[in-house]
Amino acid sequence: MTKWKQLTRSTRCCLVTGGIVVVGWSIALALYLAAAIVPEDDEVYEMEHSKAYLRKIEEMGGQAGVLTAQLNDWIAGLWRGRSLAYTIACLTTIVALFYYLLQHHVQPRDTPPSGQ
Repeated sequence: MTKWKQLTRSTRCCLVTGGIVVVGWSIALALYLAAAIVPEDDEVYEMEHSKAYLRKIEEMGGQAGVLTAQLNDWIAGLWRGRSLAYTIACLTTIVALFYYLLQHHVQPRDTPPSGQ
């Protein structure tokens, strides 16, 4: 087995990035397969999307209140069921890409130290 310190910086960067992707996407796949498709309660859906409900929210908070309620529903939906698997996969990809770009382009490449 190759020792970690003997690897070049770019090789370590690629291995860590690959590890992030493998772990994150494995978790996302497990969540996707384990999540049951939960049907939403029709009465709750009708109440939250009815004109009377939206009118009440608009009376209390104006148009900003309606937009806030809709945004809150959308964000809450990202953390349930199969949507959670998609969210984890996207976040994993973003983190891996950020790490790769940060390590590969910001840090100096494998160059010998100057002055020696």
